Amino acid sequence: MKHRDKVLIVERVIDSLDLQGIRNSLVGTVEKRGISGGQRKRVNVGIEMVMEPSLLILDEPTSGLDSSSSQLLLRALRHEAVEGVNVCAVVHQPSYTLYNMFDDLILLAKGGLMVYNGPVKTVEDYFTTLGIHVPDRVNPPDHYIDILEGIVKPGSGIKAKHLPVHWMLYNGYEVPSDMQDDLKEIGEQTPQISSSPSMFGSTPHCLPLRNAFTEECDRLEHHLSKPKDLSSRKTPGIFMQYKYYLGRYAQQPFQSGSKILNSYLSVVTKYIPLQGYQTEVA
Repeated sequence: MKHRDKVLIVERVIDSLDLQGIRNSLVGTVEKRGISGGQRKRVNVGIEMVMEPSLLILDEPTSGLDSSSSQLLLRALRHEAVEGVNVCAVVHQPSYTLYNMFDDLILLAKGGLMVYNGPVKTVEDYFTTLGIHVPDRVNPPDHYIDILEGIVKPGSGIKAKHLPVHWMLYNGYEVPSDMQDDLKEIGEQTPQISSSPSMFGSTPHCLPLRNAFTEECDRLEHHLSKPKDLSSRKTPGIFMQYKYYLGRYAQQPFQSGSKILNSYLSVVTKYIPLQGYQTEVA
């Protein structure tokens, strides 16, 4: 890659993450103060974005950030997704605005059992079929997590431990042998739900009216943004990543090296007089 293209990529990432004000600042260390914690987290995400990966996995990228910084970060990640990057993130306590920025949602119960896996726009429709409704002025993801943790009990009488079984029955999956007891406990109380194209269909006309408008807006935004096709982009090889890793650590200050040298000299200076004293006694 030419140096000019590298500069353009870096400038694009700096602009998307709103890091122009600290572009000439030091990140800092534990001993030396640098940029703030939120800015440091955005820099860490930017370091991964400049590599232009085909898959970007993030573990709680918004933790420790305020609302505006979190929204700015997810906007940049959504832009990368529109450009063809597969973005997978674990988000801690997302606000309603951040929650609606995602395309798909995976809800896991205790033990890693799947409760929901599908579009964000249809998650409320699915839980409504189970008799679980989100109260007014309550963030939907917070309400679902509270139910899975046992903090809030569903009004429909469904137990939280049975939600993974309901998801299996809804999709027609075979219930494992170790969950047959839960299946028997559900019994006739299992809601009569059936997979319908109106929930997970791909055509906007089959979706509910309130989702059809949003689906059409996303489709127009996707076509008007004219993203370049990056589906054939390859992730840098292991040698290139290792070279990048060495380059980062080679640019660090020599403070750690000076500490090691001082420790070595202190040990040497303590050992030399002791050895000379033993020679004189002998």
